[in-house]
Amino acid sequence: MPDLARILDLLDRDDALELHEPLEEEMWPEIDEGEEVLEVDYGRLFPTGRPTDRGQQDFEVFGDEWDLTEDQASAVLDRDSTPMGQAEPPEWDVWAWYQPIHFFGPDWGIFVKEAGLVECARRIASFVPPVATGWRGPSLLAKAVVRSAFAALFLHEQYHHKTESLALRMHVVERRPIYPAYHRNVYRTTAGTKDQIEEGLANADSWYRIGDDTYKKWTGKIVTGSARRYLEHSFAFAPPGYANATRLLLKPDFEDEQQRLFTEVQEGLSPKRHTPSEFGIATHLNHSLFRVTQRIWTVVPIGTRTILPTHPAVAPLATKKLERFIKREGWKEVPGAGKGSHRKFRGPYGRMVVLPDSKDVSLTVLRSTAESLGLSMHELSALAA
Repeated sequence: MPDLARILDLLDRDDALELHEPLEEEMWPEIDEGEEVLEVDYGRLFPTGRPTDRGQQDFEVFGDEWDLTEDQASAVLDRDSTPMGQAEPPEWDVWAWYQPIHFFGPDWGIFVKEAGLVECARRIASFVPPVATGWRGPSLLAKAVVRSAFAALFLHEQYHHKTESLALRMHVVERRPIYPAYHRNVYRTTAGTKDQIEEGLANADSWYRIGDDTYKKWTGKIVTGSARRYLEHSFAFAPPGYANATRLLLKPDFEDEQQRLFTEVQEGLSPKRHTPSEFGIATHLNHSLFRVTQRIWTVVPIGTRTILPTHPAVAPLATKKLERFIKREGWKEVPGAGKGSHRKFRGPYGRMVVLPDSKDVSLTVLRSTAESLGLSMHELSALAA
């Protein structure tokens, strides 16, 4: 796995680390004062092992350590609030979003609003055949539906990370910034139009991959099929760009469109390349650079019980305390190197840490800083407290 500190160094050197620029900030939701961010325990949500047993329905899987409360299950399976076959599309970029490394540095990752996740699960549940919603284990059905909703949202956002990963690979090879120009001149310029092809590809990629064994083995054929039917129906009502997925549900069409995207990313404008299919020779260009499963965060109202399995909470850490700790460890602030509301520190062997100019550091920054120091989040929090 690549080293985030080295990537930040590369972007900083080539003036491609555009941290929290005002125009960029407006494109991503903010965490409200009444909300908190928790790290999703992906390993409990989708265990690597296989279910140990199945009941009469194929969604009745066992062998995991995660359960819903009765109230949570009832909220997901509430037929009254979500009529049968509700096809209204997900609220992309509101229910979940991806914060790119180029614009958020150590704050990068995938964020999922719990309220959006529950609503997405309700809509998927409305596509589950009534015969599958009998008395035996409604909480198990609710778990399967929540898993499929999470996968649908997560996989869409992971595609955006894969696009940024493509741009980072091109940056290394071509020795010039790639992603900022693409995001500014193509993605943002075409927003709200059918020419914004990345969103349609993200939708279609989610539709394809929700059927991968990683997810399907914990949701079963019935719920996986229901999730796909919901997504298919919703694509027809989606905003321009997102709705492109309707024509990308056959692999050849998807690959052709993806190669067009690769050209747009490389050129940072409406592409001049007449043979985008050449990208088919260089496979795996947009595979994720990082294990994004360790960069998924759920946003919940403070004091409520999250519906998802999460890692143990880490106490808030004051930015000043973290700064004092890294300075004791030999890191030095780079004069005049901060951009926006951030400051940069160089450590042994030239490694870099970026800290926000805020009262407390976010969990995402704490994780990134801990990785740079070779510590866990809990170890760093304890040492710097």
